Amino acid sequence: TTITLTWKNPTPASESYLIKGIVGSGTIANPVDNVAEVDDLLVKNLAATAENYTFTGLTPSTTYTFKIFP
Repeated sequence: TTITLTWKNPTPASESYLIKGIVGSGTIANPVDNVAEVDDLLVKNLAATAENYTFTGLTPSTTYTFKIFP
């Protein structure tokens, strides 16, 4: 019911991160510049200092795909 994603911050560091996920495998839509995305079960906005995040409330035995955007 949980999955922890980890990454290494680039140099120079990003100002913030957006993680988007989908159920199954497929294409995750790229965010649009200057258009905010609201946090949701599979969407999370994070500070630039973050190097991991744990998604909770997931369905067991289900495939999820995630993509991180700086």
